[in-house]
Amino acid sequence: MPGGRGEEWIEFQLVRGGGGSEGEKKKRKTIEKTTNQTPPSCSMVRLSAISISIPPMPQGPLSVREFCLHAHSSKLNKWHAVTRVFEVASTPGWQRFALHESDDTTNNNTNTNNRGLDVDKIRLVCLSNQMARRTDHFGRVEMFDSVGFFSVRFE
Repeated sequence: MPGGRGEEWIEFQLVRGGGGSEGEKKKRKTIEKTTNQTPPSCSMVRLSAISISIPPMPQGPLSVREFCLHAHSSKLNKWHAVTRVFEVASTPGWQRFALHESDDTTNNNTNTNNRGLDVDKIRLVCLSNQMARRTDHFGRVEMFDSVGFFSVRFE
């Protein structure tokens, strides 16, 4: 992420209620053991919000500042943005971002509604870190090429 801007993502496979029924859990474990791969998700999960916790400045120059969420479209067989770009403030504690139909940036008929997003996998795409907009006392842009966060949780 040169200069603190770019697209670095982490993918989450979402499971409703701790992994589904006992049969689904057993099937998932069997697939993982025999194929050494994560099995496809069994059901969609509705996300209404995402919360992020970061170390604030000055401790967190690499903390995420701007991010969006991407979901996979089976119709188009590609990942696409399903939210607007959110901005994380440099403050301690959890910061909550509501997910709404108006956040969908595509016309791909993604499973969205007024109460959130229906997905089985989601990518948190970090677009910049807290230092991407900073300059030193000589007016030079400081280079911090990584990005991250403490914790993320979905509702």
